[in-house]
Amino acid sequence: MLFLICFSLAELVVFSSYLIEIDYSKTIDYFYYAANGFYILSYIFLIIRVLREMNLKLVIKKYWIHLLVLTVLDVFCVVIVSGTTKNYLSFQEFSLEFTYNAVIMILLTVAMVNYMSKNTQKSMNLLLGAIFIFFSEVIQMTYNYISDEIILNVTGSFFLVLAFVFFYLQARIPFESEQVAIQQDIQV
Repeated sequence: MLFLICFSLAELVVFSSYLIEIDYSKTIDYFYYAANGFYILSYIFLIIRVLREMNLKLVIKKYWIHLLVLTVLDVFCVVIVSGTTKNYLSFQEFSLEFTYNAVIMILLTVAMVNYMSKNTQKSMNLLLGAIFIFFSEVIQMTYNYISDEIILNVTGSFFLVLAFVFFYLQARIPFESEQVAIQQDIQV
């Protein structure tokens, strides 16, 4: 719920930035910082929600090598992807983009480990949603900083919609603990 609220607030901030004309060469783009702050917060809430349903001690014990490899890949991806924007952004903007990309990669890693540990349809839908979020963000970054081809913007938006489709599908499936309770009720 907090994920959706913060994500919606970010979208409202982005929408309102198109309605209010500001000369950004003379002032700070508060819309940029507020929207990205809400996006980061929304993804952090989603990460926390997934982590709450995992047995972290067991996952770390069982998948420590996977976690190590994924952490190295996360750092590599964040540095490479964020590096593409370094020449276009101020230090503060770059730091925010770096944090944003790091949170996206953490979400992807948590969703991947969640899927490996549970291997359920719910965890698969979450992983697919996280993958589409990642691709959407990479394509949007390409559109914003490298090439302004409209097809990139459309594709990035399409992937974001697909991500929310998979998040919706996974939200419709009860948590494993709820599934066990439902199965026990059926057996009685």
